[in-house]
Amino acid sequence: MRRRLYYLLPNNLRAKQVAEDLKSEAIPSQDIHVLTENNSLLKDVVDTHTGDETDRDYLIEWVLWRINLTVFFFACVSLITLLLMAPSYWILLPLTIIGITLSLGLMFAMKIPHIHLDEFKSAVKHGEVLMMVDVPFSGVGTLARTMHKQHPEAITGGVSWAL
Repeated sequence: MRRRLYYLLPNNLRAKQVAEDLKSEAIPSQDIHVLTENNSLLKDVVDTHTGDETDRDYLIEWVLWRINLTVFFFACVSLITLLLMAPSYWILLPLTIIGITLSLGLMFAMKIPHIHLDEFKSAVKHGEVLMMVDVPFSGVGTLARTMHKQHPEAITGGVSWAL
């Protein structure tokens, strides 16, 4: 799984310069995404999005989380039903499912970083540009140092997962 780094930039001109610098450092243009109100300057440089588009990563996360909670709930109901009817070795099945869904939920909540585009909507509406860069897990530190040195005006917005 790749990581997505978020940076807030003051305007489209700075975002275009940062995107060109990132391309010169061997980051492909399909791994650079921009969320802005006015994307005319950046359209030919990177993958641009407007503020009214849906957040696909948030939608995937929302669906998977709801599936996990639903399976956990049905396993709990099954466990209680089996306990009330006649305890047998079938109790192990809902206990196993409860354990798996609980551990998956904890792993997601504690280990997988996540940031949603809704957190940046007010900044984008005020003319700032959100740049998202997808890198492998091993490249996060390198990109963060590069952005900090070459573009100090870029405000670090966080790290999330990306497909």
